[in-house]
Amino acid sequence: QNIKKTNPSLVKIFPEQKYRTVKKNDKVIYFDLFYKQFQFARINLTEDNYLQVELGEITPEIEYKTKNGFISHSLYEDALDNGIDHNKIREFVNIYAWDVDFNRDINQGDEYHILYEEYYKDGEFFGNGRIIAAHLKTRRDNFFAFGFLDEKEFSYYDENGKSLQKAFLKSPVEAALVTSKFTYKRWHPILKVNRPHRGVDYGGSLNTPVIATSDGILEKQRKEHAYGNVIVINHGGGYKTLYAHLNKFNKKFNTGDEIKQGDIIGYMGTTGLSTGVHLHYELRINNKHQDPLTIDLPDGKKVSDMDLFNNEINVLKNMLFNKEKEA
Repeated sequence: QNIKKTNPSLVKIFPEQKYRTVKKNDKVIYFDLFYKQFQFARINLTEDNYLQVELGEITPEIEYKTKNGFISHSLYEDALDNGIDHNKIREFVNIYAWDVDFNRDINQGDEYHILYEEYYKDGEFFGNGRIIAAHLKTRRDNFFAFGFLDEKEFSYYDENGKSLQKAFLKSPVEAALVTSKFTYKRWHPILKVNRPHRGVDYGGSLNTPVIATSDGILEKQRKEHAYGNVIVINHGGGYKTLYAHLNKFNKKFNTGDEIKQGDIIGYMGTTGLSTGVHLHYELRINNKHQDPLTIDLPDGKKVSDMDLFNNEINVLKNMLFNKEKEA
């Protein structure tokens, strides 16, 4: 009860949660349980067998780590082989989610660079921090990402100071293959006729999470004949997206609810007129279908102080490319 009163979250222990014990003459003096990365509860057992709990916090030392490599199989596999934590790989992918479709844009021989923080205290590793700068070189382009604190908000920007966070994500499914593109004439495998395919199909396994590509209001969530289980999100300004053939919806949301970019709204299935598990995704602007893979969407906002930004990214570029051999 004393632990619960101090901090209710302390009564729940999770896998990989960090802890440390301090001993003297093989006797435990106290036990520290980290309920956040740098915040801990120090638990002492008093002489009368009463648990005494005090909250504490450490101030870590920050070191910078650089990693670089070439893609030979997939970004995920090659980065793992390069000793990059899987959470850091996902963070890297999320930074570029508005500009790079990792299902289509990555090829053998593409190159990546990552500069990120590592936290230490008295020589003890306390985990990874955020990515500070990144570079992805593909056949299509060079993509830079620089972390910058602008008007008290940390975000990622390209070389020209434009925010990488845009109104729409490139893909509604992580790490899925495009199985059918936008076209005005496609042979329908069930109806056996040529008809327009005004969306993009993503293949995957049953119950692969489907995410909202932009903020909006959940306008429709129901079962329809051809689309099967379908969701429509109204993003305002004439923009709408549609997600069809879902196996099930995320029960967290109901029609009329506010949806945030990246929210899991449903799970891939094969309902409606479908020959296999996939997601059918549509983008409509003023009720006109657009090709989600080729349309140019609005740029992100620009930093407020370009002089300060340019000075900072020069330092980050030097760390990103010149120190990688030391990693």
